[in-house]
Amino acid sequence: YLSKLSLRLKFQFLFRQLWYPLFAVFSLVMYVMPMYALLTGKSFANVTYVDFLLYYAPNSISLIMLVMLLKAFGLSRPLTAKTISWEGMLFSFFARWPWVLAGTLSSIRDYATKSFVDFRVTPKGSGPKNLLPARVIVPYVALAIGASLPVLLVDRASDATGFYWFAAFNAFVYGLLVVVIITRHLAENRISLRRNVAKLALQASLAGVALFVPGAAFYDRGLEGIYGLQQGAGSVRIVSVAYPVSGAGRGGSGTRTFHLNPAWDRPIVR
Repeated sequence: YLSKLSLRLKFQFLFRQLWYPLFAVFSLVMYVMPMYALLTGKSFANVTYVDFLLYYAPNSISLIMLVMLLKAFGLSRPLTAKTISWEGMLFSFFARWPWVLAGTLSSIRDYATKSFVDFRVTPKGSGPKNLLPARVIVPYVALAIGASLPVLLVDRASDATGFYWFAAFNAFVYGLLVVVIITRHLAENRISLRRNVAKLALQASLAGVALFVPGAAFYDRGLEGIYGLQQGAGSVRIVSVAYPVSGAGRGGSGTRTFHLNPAWDRPIVR
């Protein structure tokens, strides 16, 4: 079948077939990058975060303006779709890719083993509405914990200090996603809480863990991560660092403490 298509149609067919696998793989890479940077202590580019924002912002703004223009011409689907929404960002960048990856791997396994699995994330149909199964929530809990572990375990990240903040923020978003999934499912389907006390307690515990671990990561390394990101910001200071005097009861050599101290440091004129 594929050999009979023109070169243009072959490209279109293969691109559409590979879009979801590529989306899943690149999303996985984006998830792993902050963790890898912390574990290796190496940054991916010799550029400050401020310079990165200056180069990246025009591309993002131009794409947003393009979407707004298409919506003004009535080309958005649906017509009432929001240009920017928190639901869209959570779904597109965080909630969707684990299941796309799982579906892709499932299809590869089916092809290799000549078997078939009816892959469904959630139950389909118009039957009685129940709480979401644990298999829908646990992957996001695992992602939240996984992104937090390098933040909590890596003591010195060397040139990758700023990735403390990125990894902790990434983990927090997945923890928040667990809360959003549970609460929105309850509200939209009007599920009785009294009839599902045990399952609801389990899901609430999972949500608590998914938020507590990233919260601990932020508490432990959040200020240090911001300190790493502010390097190269010129006179702008958000976090300051102090080196206690070494001695008995005063900490060992290399001990640092970070403090939230927003200020504008005037350059020294000589």
